[in-house]
Amino acid sequence: MRRRISHLAWAWGLGIALLGAPNGFVWPNTAERVEQDLEKPQLALRRRAATRLLELPDAVARRLTLKALKDEDNEVRLLAAQAALELEPAGAGELVTGWLNDAEKRVRLVACEVLATSPAKNAITPLGRVLGDPDPGVRVAAARALGASAEKDAVMPLLGHLDDKHPDVREAVIEALTQLGDARAVAPIIGKIQDSRGPFGWLRRVPSGASVTSGR
Repeated sequence: MRRRISHLAWAWGLGIALLGAPNGFVWPNTAERVEQDLEKPQLALRRRAATRLLELPDAVARRLTLKALKDEDNEVRLLAAQAALELEPAGAGELVTGWLNDAEKRVRLVACEVLATSPAKNAITPLGRVLGDPDPGVRVAAARALGASAEKDAVMPLLGHLDDKHPDVREAVIEALTQLGDARAVAPIIGKIQDSRGPFGWLRRVPSGASVTSGR
């Protein structure tokens, strides 16, 4: 009888621990199965495994997310990138930098989004090129990633796109320059504000106290 009570208590305690885990109930062998499936040649298994990354405990999920970011299949990589946006594993930015040259817009866009949360110094030059992307949403994301980089080398590419034809991109460029806080941006921005031909009236919405010389 005592043994039965002990077993019940153990099972109850295990259930409480699993249900109280950060990502909810996870069977003990789930992480092992996901990792094994990520290495399988069958594409369907790898894609299914990538959809389960956020079900895992955070430490394991971060490690396997980095593994999935290296997959050759775009769908697996996109699922891993979405997990990376939530988990922010160290080193994710370096892994997605090469995606900035991808032919698919979704891949370029999510690469910029990941780089905004996980900056990579070697991404500055390719992000500068992406500021000329044909899709304005990708250009906005690239500007935000450059602003989050905290790298002084990001200033000149941004300054080169103050005249972007899309207002959302122009706004993202100004916000990125403000975030970087480099004094080199002051004169060009003032020049744009004073140019009556330029569509920069929205700059009046910049919060009071914001300054392009705030940090550097």
